[in-house]
Amino acid sequence: MNKPNDLTFPVASTSESIHEAFSWLPPHQRTDPHAQFVAQTKDICLGVQTCIDLAHFSMMDRESEDSDTIPVLNIEDTERLLRLASTSSKLLADVASAEIDRMDQGTDDTHSSADAVDPHPYAANKEINPKSKSTQK
Repeated sequence: MNKPNDLTFPVASTSESIHEAFSWLPPHQRTDPHAQFVAQTKDICLGVQTCIDLAHFSMMDRESEDSDTIPVLNIEDTERLLRLASTSSKLLADVASAEIDRMDQGTDDTHSSADAVDPHPYAANKEINPKSKSTQK
């Protein structure tokens, strides 16, 4: 029986990896729940747009009398994608409603009370905001 090659691999800590998950957000905003919501909104909207585009082009190809183009999707798959788009937009609306309710009830415990009264919670440079924690002493 052949002996396996004695390869040594660099040992990485449990927090290190070669793969880094994709994010629309810059590293300093990836833990901000409001920024995460905006990124999630972008992802869902782009997905819905893709579903609707594929369904639309497939329907146009089926309805065109002058075209010999075969539709990308059959009728059943077109309906499935439209249902996915509908469900995805409902998901986004539900998440947005939950965010609004949490803001309305003042239960956004991810921010301190100083941030809760911050009139510009999405300001890129919090140092210019007088209510920001970074300027409080």
